[in-house]
Amino acid sequence: INSSNENRIYNNVLSNNLGYGILIQEGSNLNTIAWNAFYYNGGGSSESFDDGGNNIFVFNYWYSLTTPDNNADKIVDVPYMLDGAENNRDSYPLTEFSFPGPLPDIHEMLEPKVLFPNGGVVNSSGTLNVQWLKAFDSKDHTVSYSLDYSDDNGSNWISIISGLELTFYEWDVSFLNSNSTYTIRVTATCTEFLNKSDISNTVFSINFIPPFIPPTTTTQITTGPITTTTVTTPTTMGSTTITSQPAETTSEFVQTDLTDFIPPLFVVSLLFGGLIAGYLYRKSISSGVRIESLKDLKRKRAVPIKTLTKNLECNEIELPQKLRQEVGNKNISIVLRSDMIIFEDNPPPDSMCQICAGKLEGVNYLQCEKCFRYVCVPHYVDLKKVGEGNCPNCKGQLSIFPFTCEGCKLDYNQTIDIKEHSQVCKLCGFTLPSQEQLIINATKDISSTLDGRIFKEKLDEKGKINSKNET
Repeated sequence: INSSNENRIYNNVLSNNLGYGILIQEGSNLNTIAWNAFYYNGGGSSESFDDGGNNIFVFNYWYSLTTPDNNADKIVDVPYMLDGAENNRDSYPLTEFSFPGPLPDIHEMLEPKVLFPNGGVVNSSGTLNVQWLKAFDSKDHTVSYSLDYSDDNGSNWISIISGLELTFYEWDVSFLNSNSTYTIRVTATCTEFLNKSDISNTVFSINFIPPFIPPTTTTQITTGPITTTTVTTPTTMGSTTITSQPAETTSEFVQTDLTDFIPPLFVVSLLFGGLIAGYLYRKSISSGVRIESLKDLKRKRAVPIKTLTKNLECNEIELPQKLRQEVGNKNISIVLRSDMIIFEDNPPPDSMCQICAGKLEGVNYLQCEKCFRYVCVPHYVDLKKVGEGNCPNCKGQLSIFPFTCEGCKLDYNQTIDIKEHSQVCKLCGFTLPSQEQLIINATKDISSTLDGRIFKEKLDEKGKINSKNET
């Protein structure tokens, strides 16, 4: 699985591969691999490899691990460990598996996993965006989530909310104490009331960033016996004008002004200090957003679009451009998959041209809409020279990537991004650039250097091999 997210791989037999049965590369996240059987696969100390992020392996049969099962529940009592930097595991490996045939009658649940806050010190101006990894129910029941917190390291729990269906929640923490430490617990419950919980790895504390309150200013204008006072308040950021006039019995008017009591230099210093405090506050908020919202993306993690729009204080259409300003790296695409925003490299890592078997290089590349194989731009020019504009493998249509929506600056860098939205942007509805013009722009300065006749013969030979393999 290469740079692909939220896939579900169920009910397969993966056997006799020289490499791993399933290999998940960096940049592939939130995939679920369940109810599969793995036999005689090579690759390493395990039959599968996971280098992505928050992928779920559960209820699979692994030929090399079928015991112990002391309680005879058809689940091995120890987890099956996978190769890869994520140190992932199948926590519920099966002791037996028949294919084809009915699945084992097992009702078990893989617990959710707290992602944030998960220990340390977290910054907050009044709310925290609690996030967790979804639970997995073996019978595919609907699962709801409840949140609790503890201020005594888990001895007692206080309810936050229940009945959630999403895997994130904006928690109001304005009433909590910055001098205390807390623990978060997320509990998943299915419709048959089977439930599993997870708590934050360590306690966390909250560093409250106070909102900036502009100073109150008072202006007095005295004209004869009438004094007009203008008061600017921080709550309304407007002004109130009060006009006062002494009673008729007053024989003498005494003018009173703020500067009579406070030296002018002090007033100027107070105003200047308020401006500095405002700047530092906005800077701290910006830094907090960059740390709390973008750290997952920079680690090739998918993050819900609602989370980012909330933390970056922008709407969905403004989000891609906002992220581009934060990141700046033009070799990274900002793409939308389902309701998640993710970062992907350009070109995709470990991708290769199906014609020359070389790693994709340069700014652009083409991908087939049917078999998803790649063709580098120079060899596409060679294809056009011999009258072949489609995929050499399956004759499917080739599309060129990456390109950017001119409306919201969202990136498109794989065929799956435009398969159901070929004309307009799926985020802002702006008309996407035409593939014909994109291909012309990418190939106008590239000329073919191969002998057309020899290249045509190679393509025909490749077609014969593909046809033979299909037969």
